[in-house]
Amino acid sequence: MEFETEWLTDMAGTADVQEGIGLSGQATAAIQRSLGAKAWTQLRHQRQQSDPRFLDVCNTNVHITFVAKPSNREKILTEGLRVVHERGFAGASVRDIVEAAKVPQGSFTNHFASKEAFCLEILDLYFEGTRATIDETLRNEALSPLKRLRAFVDAQINHLKRNG
Repeated sequence: MEFETEWLTDMAGTADVQEGIGLSGQATAAIQRSLGAKAWTQLRHQRQQSDPRFLDVCNTNVHITFVAKPSNREKILTEGLRVVHERGFAGASVRDIVEAAKVPQGSFTNHFASKEAFCLEILDLYFEGTRATIDETLRNEALSPLKRLRAFVDAQINHLKRNG
């Protein structure tokens, strides 16, 4: 009986829900008596506050907007790739990476389980760029084989000039 009362109490927060599950006025009154008037009022108030239909009715001077929090993941990956490229994996600390990305250190652990997991991600990022270069140069059917090779070598030289 206690489980039933808790379940009905949870479900009977609003009149719409009461009608939806077919609670009679007697059942609602029984739940109300077992809870007491104060607890029943608090329960209904909590239900109404959590129901989006009641947000503006309950408090019209507050407007809730949901704004996506910008992720620091991309910053950490791009700047981390640069730091690891400059210093090597062993020479780049997590602190160096988050300082270069200008994000809190906790952001690193929010996005990556370990420095090794981060390494796998930046390797994917690095090879994504390498694959794109290969597709644009060596796999470019519009160029002759010699021009393809020349374009690839030029792209690698430009990459090294940019990134050291």
